[in-house]
Amino acid sequence: MADQANEHILSGKMAMLFHLPSYLFMIVVTALTGFVTAGLGSWTAAALRRLFRNDKLKEPAFVEDQPAA
Repeated sequence: MADQANEHILSGKMAMLFHLPSYLFMIVVTALTGFVTAGLGSWTAAALRRLFRNDKLKEPAFVEDQPAA
């Protein structure tokens, strides 16, 4: 939406800089880069949280280990 407001001036110039055929390719490349970066960031945060968590989760007991009622 913001790109349409300025008639694709910036994305068109960036596309020319990266030798892309159209401003649409620049938008797609930017979106894909953002998705990959966000995914790697969340994956890293989850791994660090699991690494530094104090309360280690215990494995749930199996049904066979419980006494019969």
